[in-house]
Formats: sequence, structure tokens, C-alpha cells
Amino acid sequence: MSSSFLSEAQALVDVPSRISAFNTLIATAFATQDRNLIRSALFAVTQEESLYAPRQVLTAFSELLSSQASSSASPFVVDMLRLILEAVANKEVPFLPIVIQTRKLLSRILSSQGEWASAAQVLEEIPLESASTMVCSLPEKVDIDVNIALFNLRANNVDRASVFANRASQNIHKKEVNPATKKLYDHCWAVIWDRECHFIKAAPEYHRLSQLLSVEAQVLPYTSEDYLRKAVVCAILAEAGPQRWGILGTLFKDDRTASLESFAMLEKMYMEQIIRPVEKEAFEGTLEPHQRAEVEGYEGGVTVVARSVIEHNLLSAGKVYENITFTELGRLLEISSRRAEKVAARMIVEKRLQGYIDQIDELLYFEHEGGSLMQWDHNIVNACETVNHILQKVERKHAGFLQDDIHSSSSKI
Repeated sequence: MSSSFLSEAQALVDVPSRISAFNTLIATAFATQDRNLIRSALFAVTQEESLYAPRQVLTAFSELLSSQASSSASPFVVDMLRLILEAVANKEVPFLPIVIQTRKLLSRILSSQGEWASAAQVLEEIPLESASTMVCSLPEKVDIDVNIALFNLRANNVDRASVFANRASQNIHKKEVNPATKKLYDHCWAVIWDRECHFIKAAPEYHRLSQLLSVEAQVLPYTSEDYLRKAVVCAILAEAGPQRWGILGTLFKDDRTASLESFAMLEKMYMEQIIRPVEKEAFEGTLEPHQRAEVEGYEGGVTVVARSVIEHNLLSAGKVYENITFTELGRLLEISSRRAEKVAARMIVEKRLQGYIDQIDELLYFEHEGGSLMQWDHNIVNACETVNHILQKVERKHAGFLQDDIHSSSSKI
């Protein structure tokens, strides 16, 4: 097929006949992968003053390409989608519906092939601000923003992901937005908070996602167990204090966490027991790179997990000591006495530790809300929860043991 067929198509006066001729020409050229002829046809039809014929031809070609779109789509299909965008580059507004659908299709192919950054960029170039709701509905706009955030996260572009997740937040809670889009939006924020080391925010969001029914969770990138594992890790890495202790309690009481490799760490932190160096190192080996990074603004190049353990052990010391010297505290935390004082001071200022510092005698005094009676009650609750957890372990290992024992006791009575 030569350019003479293109000339014949252009010469047709009857619009439906001209559209049919262009469609036949492009479909035949596509079958033989004649890129030059397709390019000439697209550029020729988009130069027409009337928009009707160009829209019909471009829509038909887009539908043809859509039928070929999959993870195994050939480079030629991707090239043709880019060619459509090139043909309307200087007149995107009149052809905006076609531009949007073409970019969405191209992005879907690229993402299925693991080209996350390219998939995000293709969607980012959609001029959504200038698109009316007649061209692009509000749910579709939100869906595009969420997908841009999702693809950027997969490409490790956290800052860009945050920009588009924030843009989606303006309309995400409106009732017409697809529930699947809302779940992906929640996933994006959980991952963004995790990557930005806002672990106190990430942990409960991961946990909530882990509780979704299997049917609801089908659209999500991770399994329920993956979300639960990430929730536990983030809770352990969060800054020590009352808020984190509440999250640790919620996760500890979730029966599913008992099977996780990080459960031992979770249990000791919730029970406010001292974490030993060997336990910290074993847990650190399971973390992702960003979770092993150094904490900004912390003296001595402390990693995220080291900070978490230091602060946790300091709070745990308060369950044993009424007061402690900074020399002894430093020895307990395995840091210098000067750094131990700074950590304590920071936590007191941030209201994550109740107490005060006597700098003359170099002592840290622990205060317990409600006095010794409240502390006694707190210790009783901890002891009861520990006993209950031991019984649950026995029951899991020896099914029916407790029921037999209760039945035996009842018969004696």
C-alpha cells in the first residue's frame, strides 16, 4: 500500500466515505506495521478544519490499539499510541477525550511491563485542570491522580507520589468516587508515610488495610499478611510514647500477628521489656533500606531501629526505677551518659516521657500518671495479658487441652 491510497482518501468529499477510507488505510498499514504510512495518515486527518472526521478516525485507531493492549503488547503498539499523542500535540484541548484515553491505555501497558516511572509520567501529562467534567468526570480525575501516585511509589519517587496523593485528597471522599480507588488511595498514603519514616501514621493504616475482606482487597498491591507485617514493623519503628504503645496493643491482641517473625519483638515492646542488642540486630536484618536509614537531627548517627530501641528501653526502665543516674542509664541503653540525658530531655519535652531531670545530681526521675496505685493497676493488667497470651499459645500448640481441663474441673465440682 502506497501514499496514493492516502491521496485518494483525502480527495473524498463525502465525510463518512472519507472516514471509512482512512480507517481501512490505517488498519491495513497497522497489520503490516507500516509506521510511516500510519504517521502520514494521522497527521493528514488531524489537519482538517472540521473535528468530526479526525475524532472518528483517531477513536477507531485507539480502539484497535486497545484490543492489542496487554502486558505482552509489542513495542509497535506502544509506538502507535505515542504517535497518536504526537499527531494532536498542538491541539490537545479539542481532542482531549482521545488524549486521555490514549494516555490511560499507554500507561496501563507500561505499568504492566514494570515501566513505573514512564507510566506515571504519561498520566502526569494529562491536562486535568483544563478538562471539564463533561470530558473527564470527577471520579476519573481522582482515579488518574491515585494511579499517578501509585506508579510513582513503585518507581520510588515518593515526593511526586505525595503531590498527586494530596491532589486526590480534595475529592477522594465524595460518594461518586469508585471504592476501589479509595482503597488504593489509602494504600498510597500508608506507603508514603512508611517511606517518609512517619511510622506512627503508617502502622494503623497498614493494619486497617490488612483487615479488609478478601473481595475488597483484590485491587490492592499487597496481601493481607503483607499489610499486617508492615503494620507491625512500622509500630515497632515508631517513636516511643503513649500513642505507639496503644498501636502495639492493638496489634498484639490481633491473633494473626502471632505467626509473624516480628512477633517476638512486638511482644517484648508491648510488655515493656528491655530489648537486647542481639534482638535488635536480628530484627534490623528484616527491614527495608529506608527503615535502616539514619535519623535526621539525632546525635551520633542513630538509625531508625536504634532510636526505637533506645527510646523503648528508656521507657521500660521507668517501670523498674523511680530514678536513675545518667551513667547507669547510658550503660542500660548502651550509649554515653551525655546522649542518654539528651534522649530523655527530648522525650520529656515532646511529652512522650513523664519525668524530670536533676542536672546537679545527674539523675532522671520517672513520674507515673496517677501515682503508684495507677502504676500497680497497669502492672496487674500487663500480668493478666501475659498469662492470657501464654494460655493462647498452649491452646494453639495443644488443641483441646484447656477445654479438657475445664471439663475435668467442672465434673469435680
